[in-house]
Amino acid sequence: METEILVANDIGNIEAVRFQLKSPHDENVVTHFEAQETMFDYTFSHLGINTPQVDHPIILTEAFCNPNYSRQLMSELLFECYGVPSVSYCVDGLLSYHRNNPKKHDGLLVNIGNCTTHVIPILDGYADAASSRRIRMGGLHLTKFLWRWLQLRFPLHLNAITISRAEEILHNHMYIAEDYMSAISKWSDVSYYEKYVRRIQLPFVAAPVSTVSVEQQRERRKEAARRLVELNAKKREEKASHK
Repeated sequence: METEILVANDIGNIEAVRFQLKSPHDENVVTHFEAQETMFDYTFSHLGINTPQVDHPIILTEAFCNPNYSRQLMSELLFECYGVPSVSYCVDGLLSYHRNNPKKHDGLLVNIGNCTTHVIPILDGYADAASSRRIRMGGLHLTKFLWRWLQLRFPLHLNAITISRAEEILHNHMYIAEDYMSAISKWSDVSYYEKYVRRIQLPFVAAPVSTVSVEQQRERRKEAARRLVELNAKKREEKASHK
C-alpha cells in the first residue's frame, strides 16, 4: 500500500486530519528523514529551485545541542540527495539574540520552540551549553492547554473552537507578563478589564432574515384570523345540525 505525504498548504482541510498528522521530528530533533526529504522537495520547489541540484549554500536551524547522529544524517541528505555546496547549522534563538542585542555580550536567552523550551546563558557573546537547560514544554503545549480551556469554558461553542483557532488566538493576543502577580492584580480590576479585554467573534451562521414586508405580515395575520373565525363557525353549525 503506497503512502502519500502531504506538506503545508497541500493539506486541504487540516482540521479533518488534525489528529492524524505526523511530524518528522521527535519533539525538536529530526528522526524521520524520508518525510524530511519530502519537506525539502516542497520547500525548494516553492522557492523556484527546479534544477537537478541545489547550487546554493544552505543555512539550516536546528535544536540546541542537536545530537551528532541527527546532524550527520541531515548532512548526508543535503549533500548526497541535493548536492548542496555547503551547509551551516545554527540555533534560531541565538541568531535572534545577536541580531537584536549586538552590543550585549552577556544575557539570558529563553528560546521557546514548538515542543521544547531552552534556557541558554550568554557569556562573553557565546552560549554556555553546560549551564543551559531544556524544558519539555513549548508552543504546542500552550496551544493545546488554551484549546481545552476554551472548550471547557464555552461548551456551547465546542465545534467552533478548534486547535487552529486556539493557535491563532495564542499568536495574536498572547503576551508574557514581566510581573505575573502584578498583572493578575490589574486584571482583577473591573475598569482595567473593560479597557483592555479583547472580545473575539467566532464564526456563526446568521438566522435567515424574512423578506416579507410589515404590510404583508399584517395581511397574513388578518387572513389567518379570518380562516380561524370561519372554521369555528363551521364547527358550531355542524354541532347544531346534529342536535
